[in-house]
Amino acid sequence: MEEIKVRGESVHAAVDGEFSMPPTLVREFCFLQIRMIIELIALGCLVVHGDIPATQSAKLMSAYSANEIIKALEKLHADFYPQPIKRTTTPRYDGRRQHHMEAVTDPHLDKGQLLKVYALCGDSLHRGNMKKLMKEGKEIPSDLSEVVSIMEKLKILLNEHVISLLDPNVKFVCQMANADDNNKVQTVFGVAS
Repeated sequence: MEEIKVRGESVHAAVDGEFSMPPTLVREFCFLQIRMIIELIALGCLVVHGDIPATQSAKLMSAYSANEIIKALEKLHADFYPQPIKRTTTPRYDGRRQHHMEAVTDPHLDKGQLLKVYALCGDSLHRGNMKKLMKEGKEIPSDLSEVVSIMEKLKILLNEHVISLLDPNVKFVCQMANADDNNKVQTVFGVAS
């Protein structure tokens, strides 16, 4: 998750013009980072679901394609994908704290959208075939509005999220920036009560 933060920050720096590159190269750089972020999300899901024996297969252990990993996990556990949440904490009568999770309904990248963006990244990072290359009037796009939109949806998905394990009572909760710990990623496995 820390690597995702670094890659996300580099996309924001590129969009903000902090890199001295032509706009088309900035766009390509951003799509490369988004593709890497998506691959890290897929690999992270694979790690979290280590409780499923099939995730330890040689095929999945050597997989790197987000598309392949996500489709395999979907067959093993329909609810494997991160869900954005907002956590609140209230004090309990005994001085301890009670944590509550509320689903976030803001637009974020669900599984289907994530795979579409992954494919878009691949298309954006290749010049294409000769027919595409020779097409007259074809300019290399330099608009970053799509990058900004994707990054906002990724932020909503990952800022705070929960993943249900195969045992529906066990949850993996991740917070991308814990204010109490120098904005480091904080993760916890917990039993739902």
